[in-house]
This record gives sequence, structure tokens and C-alpha cells, in this order.
Amino acid sequence: MKKTIKGITYDTERSRKVTAWPDPGLDTVLFQNSTGHFFLVRTYNYVDGKRVPASKFIESVLPGIFDVKGDAIRARRTRKDFLSPISRAKALRWCLLTHVPRTFHKDLARFLK
Repeated sequence: MKKTIKGITYDTERSRKVTAWPDPGLDTVLFQNSTGHFFLVRTYNYVDGKRVPASKFIESVLPGIFDVKGDAIRARRTRKDFLSPISRAKALRWCLLTHVPRTFHKDLARFLK
């Protein structure tokens, strides 16, 4: 995926993958391009053209993939990628909040303000 926003080119093929947060309902990958700019690529799931919220994915889509009617669900399911540039501070915040256990999120919030 390649996109130019405000004169800055974001290209997943030529950028360094910093880290990823795989989730059955919403995959997110953090990249850094050659000029040091960070960006997130989020992959959303759609069924019949409607976006399935990550919180509903497991209960509404995933079970159908493994049952007898799974082929029908697979045929109706699509995935779309969305790219969004973020600041260095927001990239660090995203890394901490996604990779540090929830137990420590309140402690992190104090330091990230």
C-alpha cells in the first residue's frame, strides 16, 4: 500500500515494520518510513459491505468460518486496509498501550500525559 499525504509518501513495501498488534477483528501494523515518519495500517473486516466492529468479530464472523456454512461467510467477507500517519509521540503511546499488559495501563497513563 502506498499513499502520499501532505507531501510525505507512506509505502508499506519500502518502510520498516516496527511492530504489529494482531487481533482477529482488527489487525494493526506500525511502520516507519525512510524519512522517519510513523504510520499505522489498520485492516478492518467487512461482511456484506458493512464493517464489523472488532468487538463483534469473534461472535459474528469467526464461528461461521469454521462451520458447514463457512464458505458462504468467507465469500461475503472482505478486508480493507486504512493508512493513517501518526506522530512519534503517538507511535510510542500506541506501542506502550498495545504491548504492555492492561494491568499497567493506569500507571502508564500518568507517565504519558
